[in-house]
Amino acid sequence: MENVKEKFINSLMGVLKLDAISVLKIFIEGEVSLLFLLYQENIPLPPSQIAQCLGVSKGRVTALLNSLAEKDYIEISLSTEDRRRFDVSLTESGRLFLEEKKQKAEDCIEVMIERIGNQRTMELIDIISEIVQVMKE
Repeated sequence: MENVKEKFINSLMGVLKLDAISVLKIFIEGEVSLLFLLYQENIPLPPSQIAQCLGVSKGRVTALLNSLAEKDYIEISLSTEDRRRFDVSLTESGRLFLEEKKQKAEDCIEVMIERIGNQRTMELIDIISEIVQVMKE
């Protein structure tokens, strides 16, 4: 059992050191994760909902919003439903920036699929899904 655990940990560490992972990792942390959330939802979102979806503090969201607004990747406007709230949406330049990052990630995934094949990729997806389910319990 020790040998299996050690091999598993070493395999994960090897995966985390891959350059391709850094291309994918940006979608789950930082500015790009916020842009990706807005892209996926395709509707303006209030900062509180963004914080909840990303699992970060409201203060962290405020810092991300300020940085992204400076870069003209998002627009912050008064909510149409409640004038006391703000909503955040992607700008066209934000969408283009994100689509470029998304394309790089898809290119990396495509190379992996081409090299290991569809069947083994599907097996990997099944195993990852099972691991996620087990770890949630």
